[in-house]
Amino acid sequence: MSVQNALNFIEKVRTNRLFRKEAYHCGSSGEYRQWIADSGFDFRSHEIWDAFRSLLLKAGDESEADEIKELRMWYRLLSCEEERNVPLKCQTCTVKGNCHEECSQ
Repeated sequence: MSVQNALNFIEKVRTNRLFRKEAYHCGSSGEYRQWIADSGFDFRSHEIWDAFRSLLLKAGDESEADEIKELRMWYRLLSCEEERNVPLKCQTCTVKGNCHEECSQ
């Protein structure tokens, strides 16, 4: 699981309209997460939000930033997840493979 997997997922969603449309066949947030996994992407919730924040920081212009914000909203609606600020110690959680109670990942 990594932010890089999340970045790869976002890139595929950005560039492949047919792939993005497949998500609309999911009937629930659980099916949506399963579709992501079945598509070969493995990342935790905080990693996708970190990836979106990273892409926003690197956006070359307002148009690109707007596109990333739109994709972030698309992900949020389909996953039924709210973006949260995760404590820094969650970086340790990723390495150890389990999270602290404070971050509840």
